[in-house]
Amino acid sequence: MRFLLFTCFYLILGVLSAQDSGHNISFELKNYDSSELIVGYYLGKQTLVQDTLRSEASDGKFTLSGEEPLKHGVYLMLTQPEVKFIQFLVEEDQDFTIKTNAANLGEVKFEGSAENKRFYDYLDFIKENRTEITKLNEQKSHLDSLNKSVEDVTKKISKINAKVRSKQKEVAEKNPNSLITMLINANKQIDIPEYEGTEEEVKLKKFKYYKAHYFDFIALDRPETLRTPFLHERITYYFEKLTPTHPDSINKSVDIILAKTKPAEDTYKYYLSHFLNKYHGSKVVGYDAVYVHLALNYYAKGEASWVDEENLEKIIDKAKRTQPVLIGKQAPDFTAKDKDGLDHTLSKIDADYKVLMFWKPDCGHCKKAMPHVVEFQDKFKNNGVKVISFCTDGRKNIKKCWEGVEEKEMGNLLNLADEQGRSRAQAKFYATSTPYIYILDRAGKILMKRIGAEQLEEVMDELIKIDKGENGSEQG
Repeated sequence: MRFLLFTCFYLILGVLSAQDSGHNISFELKNYDSSELIVGYYLGKQTLVQDTLRSEASDGKFTLSGEEPLKHGVYLMLTQPEVKFIQFLVEEDQDFTIKTNAANLGEVKFEGSAENKRFYDYLDFIKENRTEITKLNEQKSHLDSLNKSVEDVTKKISKINAKVRSKQKEVAEKNPNSLITMLINANKQIDIPEYEGTEEEVKLKKFKYYKAHYFDFIALDRPETLRTPFLHERITYYFEKLTPTHPDSINKSVDIILAKTKPAEDTYKYYLSHFLNKYHGSKVVGYDAVYVHLALNYYAKGEASWVDEENLEKIIDKAKRTQPVLIGKQAPDFTAKDKDGLDHTLSKIDADYKVLMFWKPDCGHCKKAMPHVVEFQDKFKNNGVKVISFCTDGRKNIKKCWEGVEEKEMGNLLNLADEQGRSRAQAKFYATSTPYIYILDRAGKILMKRIGAEQLEEVMDELIKIDKGENGSEQG
C-alpha cells in the first residue's frame, strides 16, 4: 500500500509561507457507505483528530474546510468503522481534492495538489525499484547457497541504486525547496569516515561520528517536522541507542535536541514538556537528575512561558528540593535520638556503607519491606554496612515509633526518631514517601537512592564489587 511507504521513507516538510485563504480539502471515496470520515494528524508521538467529517448523503464525499490555514504537516484520512487510512501532505496550497477507493486505498489521486502528486509519483518510483532489488537480493542469496558467482546480480543492484540516486538528485535540483527534497534529505545516509587504530578504537570513533551527525539531514528547526510520523521515533532512537544511560549523558542529549528545536516554537515546547514529564515520572534510579536539570536550566530561566505561575513554582520547588540529594551528591547531615535518648549524627556513624531508611509504623509498604531490611542487615553487618532507620512519625507519635521497632523486630538496626522535629531529616532528604531508602558511602556521598528493600542485597553486592575493583582491597 502506498500509504505504508510513509513509514519507510521518513518525511520532513519544508518551511512555507503562511496563507490567508484558510483550507478546503475535499475527499471523494468510491465504495464507501459510512457517513463519517476522520481526518487526523501527527504531533510528536501522538496521532490526534483534526476533525470528524459527516456526509448526510452517504455518497463518499466529504469536505474539511475552515477560515484559518492548517498547520503544515502529515495528515491522515481514516475510514469508518473499519479503520484504514492514507496519509497526505498539507503545506502552502490547502485547496485540493483527494480521490480514492475505500476498497483499495492504494488507488489514490490528487487534484489541485502538485506536491502530493509529485510525492506519490516519487513513492511509486521507489516502490518499483525496491521490489526489483528485493528480487535480485533473493536471487543473490540463492546463488550464494550454490557457491555460484553473484557478480552479475551485484552489478544489477548497483545499477538500480545508481538510478535511484540519480532520480533523487534530479528531483532535488528541479525542486530545491519542495517537500520531496526534504524527504530525500531526511533519508540520506550518514557517510562515516574511515579511521585508523585498533578495532575497538575504530568502532568507537565511528560511533561518535555517527551520533554527532545523526540529525544532519533532519530539519529540527522547522515547525513542520513535529507533525510527521518519524520525528519521535528518531529522537527516541537517539536516546535509547546512541546516548549512554548516565544522567549526565542524557542531559547533554536533551540540551542538543532543545537547542536544535529552539527556532521551531511548537517543537521546542513539545519536547521540553515531553522530557520534563518523562523524567519526572521515571522509575529509573538516578533519572531525577534529568528532571532537575530541565527544571533549573529551562523552566527556572523563563524558557517555558506557557506554564502558569502556580505550576511553574511547583516544578522549580521540586527540583530545588531534589537537587541536594541526587546520586553523587554529599548527603545532608542531621542528628536524631535513639530510644535511649542518645544523639546520633549521620556523618559520624562509623560504617563503610550507611543505608538510611525513612519509614512509618503504620505504613503498609514498610511492613512488607522491613523483614527484607532486617535480614539484609544481619547478612551484611560484616561488610561494614549499617542500616539507620528514621521514623518519620516522631513528635507526638514518638511512642508509635518505638512500638513499631519492637513489633517489626528491628533491634539489629540503628533506629532513630525526632520527637522535637529539629533534625528536619525527612525534609532534607526529600523523602516524599515511605519506605524511602538511600545508600551512602563512608564519606557521606550518595551512592544509590529510591530502591526497594528487596533490592538491597543485589545493589549492595554490586557496590561492594565496584569498590573492591577501584581500591583493590577487601572491605572490613
